[in-house]
Amino acid sequence: MGLTVFHHNPGQEFTVSPEMFDGFKSEGYLLVKGLLEGEEVELMRECLEKSQEREEHTYGRTGGSGGDADKGFDMSLWWRPGDDTVGLVTRCGRIAGTAESLLGGLPIYHLSSKYLNKPAKEGGPFPWHQDYGYFYHNAVLFPHNLSVFMPLDPCFKENGCLQIIPRSQLLGRLDHSQQGELATVNKERMEHIQKLLGLQCSL
Repeated sequence: MGLTVFHHNPGQEFTVSPEMFDGFKSEGYLLVKGLLEGEEVELMRECLEKSQEREEHTYGRTGGSGGDADKGFDMSLWWRPGDDTVGLVTRCGRIAGTAESLLGGLPIYHLSSKYLNKPAKEGGPFPWHQDYGYFYHNAVLFPHNLSVFMPLDPCFKENGCLQIIPRSQLLGRLDHSQQGELATVNKERMEHIQKLLGLQCSL
């Protein structure tokens, strides 16, 4: 995990270091703690809670696992970053500039933004998937892309944090099937992948 975890000092300009670039290319992900300051996170939270546009693009989703554990969650999805706080953060240098640097200077564009809202101790799981499994069906033919995950609350394994398979970018595009209202990778295949590559949580 040491290859991919970095700390940003608030008030300093953020740039992608050679160590960050090498860790991203090797492991397929990068964790930067402190990239946004506490006040900025609170402004994002306030923006999302009051956004009428977000409410208009919010849908109930289930992961299809069944039982009491799968009570679903709310997912908001929109395609253009607006001029509100969330849109400005999406386009800022620390986000868009970092994405451009990690992709080797390729021109970038925003595909979509997503906001997941799960009640505490409730809400169904988001099944294992590749984001590129979705992107491919939005006319993204080459895997020259990345996702940015910004938690608004502390993330721990106990409350359903993001889980990552290191080096899974080397697997190529995996086949996905429908599970509930979401797409997922075959369970048996995922068990073999986890055994081979391990599992990392975004702590």
